[in-house]
Amino acid sequence: MSFDADFRSFLVDDPGVRELIVTRLYPLTLPQGCLLPAATYQQISGPRDHTMDGPSGLGTLRMQITTFALEKKNAKELANRIRLALDGAYGLFGDGTRIQSIELLDEHDEYDSTSIVHSTIVDFEVVVEEAVRWAREA
Repeated sequence: MSFDADFRSFLVDDPGVRELIVTRLYPLTLPQGCLLPAATYQQISGPRDHTMDGPSGLGTLRMQITTFALEKKNAKELANRIRLALDGAYGLFGDGTRIQSIELLDEHDEYDSTSIVHSTIVDFEVVVEEAVRWAREA
């Protein structure tokens, strides 16, 4: 599995998140006609650290999750459940990526008057330790 797939699985497997959106967590955009509440996720940035010998296997990803609902309180509640699931989490993801830490960085609300949908956007910093996939000659 990829980091994105594992990230999504981690969230939809959380009972609090799952109660509100079942599996309606999508990469980048909502499908047309999607039931609400729902959420999208995307990686905003993903620099990886290097040493003199090459990649260190450490990276700092910025993941953004946007919740969508017809009422502001529902968008906020979903964002809060996502925050409770992620903020402070650490350990192994399914693909062997070790999560050193996840920290909430930012949260803000938006409203789209055209679609009459409220959203809450939450950004997280995810510090990962990836398996180095090759050996370098000494």
